[in-house]
Amino acid sequence: MTSKLIHAELKEKIVKKFLEILPPQDQQETRVRDYYLKILNWVTEEIAKAQCRPLIVGVNGPQGSGKSTLTAALVQVLSEMGFRGLTLSIDDFYLTRQQQVALAAQHPFNPLLQQRGYPGTHDIQLGLEKLGELRKVSATDSIRVPSYDKSKHQGQGDRLPETEWTEIQGPLDVVFLEGWMLGFSAVSDSVILGNVEVQADPQLTAGLLEVNQFLASYQSWYSQLDAFIHLIPLDVQYVIDWRVEAEERMKAQGKSGMSREDITSYVQKFILAYEIYLPQLIARPLLPGKTLQIVLSKERLPSSN
Repeated sequence: MTSKLIHAELKEKIVKKFLEILPPQDQQETRVRDYYLKILNWVTEEIAKAQCRPLIVGVNGPQGSGKSTLTAALVQVLSEMGFRGLTLSIDDFYLTRQQQVALAAQHPFNPLLQQRGYPGTHDIQLGLEKLGELRKVSATDSIRVPSYDKSKHQGQGDRLPETEWTEIQGPLDVVFLEGWMLGFSAVSDSVILGNVEVQADPQLTAGLLEVNQFLASYQSWYSQLDAFIHLIPLDVQYVIDWRVEAEERMKAQGKSGMSREDITSYVQKFILAYEIYLPQLIARPLLPGKTLQIVLSKERLPSSN
């Protein structure tokens, strides 16, 4: 099924479906036609060209850019078109709470390894095993994929017991693996040492140099990817506003949320990583010829700049 077929026979039905399933803040027809349809067309073309299935598509975008919303919507719409899909996050492969505590104790002077998030806080082997299993799952097979609950241990998070993992029935046509740092590769020490904010904090400098070394192990995940979608913020500072919006929506639903000051402090730790690793990923796409890059405006729409 190609993008030509989508436009000719299914376009209006697909637009309507997107508008039905997207959260209220994203239910704009312009967003669907100019953004979601573009990605859907590209994905269906990649599926059609794939020599074997499932096609495993990596999705990179900063916190709050809409990766989870996008991939969940794509899976639902693709199912209407006869494709079976699954979306995973690299968050599903975080270390267990016990493992994270041990990691923090092993690196007591690295502020970036005291909590989940940065390279080094994922179970690389578990992710590799599950991607391999998804590659092979047949119509008569089912597998369990891990789930991570960020609310456990007073917000420190933990992986759910295997009995509570999500069961997936084969076969699959496409798997989306999304994450804020998916595709990041190690840079030279000089790139890290050249960052002005890093220079002002010796402990942070040492921490980033150490985290940079962990990125080598993520190459085993990247080798499993067949295609790549890269959502690039026009300005990385948008991430703060995007996270504030998310927190405000949580508060409106009666849930607890962080203040803007707390969000800014939290996100600033990750903005450093964007400043260090994004330029390299933009200039040298992870999968040349198989990568879709979309620059996002503050409104999380494709930018004309």
